[in-house]
Amino acid sequence: MSLYLGIDFGTSTNVVTRWDETKKDAIPIPFAKYGGGSVFQNVVYYESPTNIIVGDAAVELGKRNPQNAVFEIKRRLESSDFKQFIPTLGRSLSSEEIAVDIFSWIKREVEIKFGGQKVDGVVISVPFAFQNRERKVIERAAKRAGLNVLGLIEEPVAAALSFGIMNKAVRGKAEKILVFDLGGGTFDVTIFNFQKKSDRQFSIRVIDTDGAKELGGIDIDNLMVDKIVEKMEETFPEDYHLDTFNSSLQEDEIFMIRQNAIEAKLALSDEDETDLFFTSTFNDEFLLDETITREDFDEWLEEFLIKVENVLEDALLDADLSPDDIDRIIMVGGTSKIPAVTDKVRDYFGKDPQQIGDLTLMVGRGAGIYCGLKYVDKSLDCDIAVGVSQNVGLKWRGKFIEMLPRNTLYGTPSKFAILNLNKSPQKELSIPIAQGNRVKNVVVGIIPVPMKIRGKLDNGKLGVKLTTDENNGTISYELWSVIDRNGVEESQTLLVADKAEEE
Repeated sequence: MSLYLGIDFGTSTNVVTRWDETKKDAIPIPFAKYGGGSVFQNVVYYESPTNIIVGDAAVELGKRNPQNAVFEIKRRLESSDFKQFIPTLGRSLSSEEIAVDIFSWIKREVEIKFGGQKVDGVVISVPFAFQNRERKVIERAAKRAGLNVLGLIEEPVAAALSFGIMNKAVRGKAEKILVFDLGGGTFDVTIFNFQKKSDRQFSIRVIDTDGAKELGGIDIDNLMVDKIVEKMEETFPEDYHLDTFNSSLQEDEIFMIRQNAIEAKLALSDEDETDLFFTSTFNDEFLLDETITREDFDEWLEEFLIKVENVLEDALLDADLSPDDIDRIIMVGGTSKIPAVTDKVRDYFGKDPQQIGDLTLMVGRGAGIYCGLKYVDKSLDCDIAVGVSQNVGLKWRGKFIEMLPRNTLYGTPSKFAILNLNKSPQKELSIPIAQGNRVKNVVVGIIPVPMKIRGKLDNGKLGVKLTTDENNGTISYELWSVIDRNGVEESQTLLVADKAEEE
C-alpha cells in the first residue's frame, strides 16, 4: 500500500489527507487531541532540542511557556529577516527552519500511524496570494523535512476539485464559480469557469483572483483581544493598564487573553452568547466575568466585513462581472463559518453560498485528491488553467517593468525586456524580480548577471524573458544576448530556464 498525502498547511490549522486507492478519495488523517478530529493547530512547541511538539498539545504547553511556542508561522514565510529566539534551544530560528520542524513532525507522525510505512509523496496547498518566495520556502521546507514534494496546488483550485469530486457540480454544465476562502491568516477570492465532464474530467479556467494576504481569523482574534483589554481597563480603571507592565509580562498577558478570545470567537460562531471568564496573569484580583452576545460580536466585526466586501468588489470589477453573473459561491476556510461572514456573502450576492461538508477539510481533501488522481491513479483529466495572482516584472533603475500581467496563465513566457548594461558600472550585477505594480511592488527574487554573461553581450544589451512553472507558479528566467545587425535586433540564448534566486 502506498502512502500519498495532501497537506493543507494553514496559518492557524493544518489538515493532512491520505489518498485511498480503493475508495478513490482523500481521507482525512486524525491528528486532533479531542475526538480524533483531523484539524490540528499549526503551532509548534520546543520542549527540548530532541522533543518538538506540534498541534493542540503545543497550544496547551504554549499557554504555560509562550516563549518556546511559535504561532502563525505561515504569515512569516515572506520575510527573510524573521527570527524567533527559542530559550529551550538557546538559539533563534528562521521561518523556514520552523516550517521544516512542522513538516518533519507531520512526516514522522503519519509514518507512525501507518506502522512505519514511509510517505511516498505529497501535494501541498498554497494561497493564491502567495508570491514566488513563499512558494519556494514552503516547497523547500517540506523537502528538507524529507518529504517528496510532487507539486503545489492553489487552495481555491483544491477546493474546486473537492467540490467537483463530491458530485455537487452538474455534469456538462458550464458555471461561473467563486471560491470564497477565508482562513486563519489569508483571504482568497477566485473566480473561474468550471465544467464537470465526468467524475474524473474537469475543466477549470481561472478568470480572476484577488485577496488579502493578511486578512483572516487571526485579525478577528486581534480585534477581540483589543476588546477584552478595553473591558479590563474599564473594569479596573485605577490599576489595570497594560502598557505599564514590562514587555515580557505584557506578552504573557496578551497570550492568555488571545486564548480566551479564540474560545469566545468559536463559541459565538455556534451560539447566541458566551461567557467570558478571564483572570489576569498580573494579579488574580483582576477578574473579568462577562457575557458576550452574538449582537456584540457582529458589531465588532463591522470594519472587518467592510474589508471583505472590498475584496469581493475588486475581484468582480477586475473580471468585468456583477454579483448576478456568479452561479455558485463555495465557502471555504474556518473563518467562513462565522454567521456574520456568511450573512455578508449572502446579502452581497443575493443568493445562498454553498458550504459543503466541513469547510476546514475541503482544501486538504482537494490536495489529496489531486495527489492521488494525478500522481498515483493517473486518471485525472483535469484541464486547469491558472494565472499569476499579481503582475510580475523587473525592477530596473528605479522603475517597475511589467512582464507577466496579472492572471497570465502559468507556463506562458513573457515578451523580452531589453536592458542596457553599459551604464551599470558594477562587474557583478543582480536584477530584482518583483510582483505588484508601478506604485507598490515587492522583490521576490533576483537574477544574477556575472561577468561571464556580461562578457558575451553585444553592446551591453541583455534580453530577459520570464515565465512561471505550469505546476506551481514559481518564476524562472532566460537571459539572451541582443545583437544589432544593421538596425535589426536579433537574440541569442545565453541562459535558459534558470529559477530565480532569492533576494
